[in-house]
Amino acid sequence: MKKALFLLCLCLGLGSFSCSEKKSAEGSVPAVVAGEPLEYVLEDLSGTVLIKTVDETQPEPAEEEQTLQAGDEIITQAGSEASLTLNETTMFHLSENSDVTVSQLDRNDTQGFISRLSLASGKVLSEVEKLSDSNSTFEVSSGGVVCGVRGTSFEVEKQDSDVQTSTYNGVVAVQKDSAIQTVSAGQHGDYSNSLGSFMPNQDLTADEKDYYENWKGKLAVIRAKTHRRFEALRAIDHLPADQRQKMMDQLNGVKGKDRLKTMNEMMGGNMDQNNPLPPHQTSMVRPQDNGETLQAEHQEQQEQREQAVQQRQENRRDHPPARPKP
Repeated sequence: MKKALFLLCLCLGLGSFSCSEKKSAEGSVPAVVAGEPLEYVLEDLSGTVLIKTVDETQPEPAEEEQTLQAGDEIITQAGSEASLTLNETTMFHLSENSDVTVSQLDRNDTQGFISRLSLASGKVLSEVEKLSDSNSTFEVSSGGVVCGVRGTSFEVEKQDSDVQTSTYNGVVAVQKDSAIQTVSAGQHGDYSNSLGSFMPNQDLTADEKDYYENWKGKLAVIRAKTHRRFEALRAIDHLPADQRQKMMDQLNGVKGKDRLKTMNEMMGGNMDQNNPLPPHQTSMVRPQDNGETLQAEHQEQQEQREQAVQQRQENRRDHPPARPKP
């Protein structure tokens, strides 16, 4: 597995958003991870899932919280599935008997990202949002057919020589050589390599709509889990410099698949709790990691605020404001 210094869940693409997105309700990008390489993180899996990294010759069993970079391949076997996130709003889900390679994962020149997935077999369902502000790129290619989006929910399936696209939200531009077909929300598109042409778009079937509605339930759980981890990472920004450096030093050399688990342990197991502490509450850090110092600082700040309020109240009593003359 790849080794790195505090890549952490950079798979989450924490440094990939535009400035406007950094100031969104999700909060700012954690300083401890900004500027690091982008990675996908394996948030959820069931059954037998394998990962083959660029520096390995054979795929190995995958684990949740394992990270993938450009060139890595993920494979699901029969009765298996996996979900991976790049950030809080961009992710993809693999159905059983699927094989996808992260062919490209980089930052662009506008503080956004470029993500290209190559589907060798099976189905990949993608959830992509807010790409227009950062001019980010998200594409899925299969059998020479490229599906590009600016922000949407869509699925690409490779069946023999055919590549099918189902769009649930937004619009997908499907391209094969110089031919382009648009598949809008509620439509199903199909390119037949055997015929060498696009087939007419069809409306999504009831089963296809139900499939996506069922997925939305799992999607909400995955997004909540990702958001909790983001909040925990942002809390690290409030640690003293020497504390942050100590944590980074401890992570140096940790295998990619173990980084998030190691960070979770260092944060006292709070990264996956349902109600994580807000960034300013430093009790997320264990006492042996100097959490007492941070807690004392927080207590001191609270006392200062209370003193300021008390002083203002005393000033009002001693110097009441003059009442306006009638």
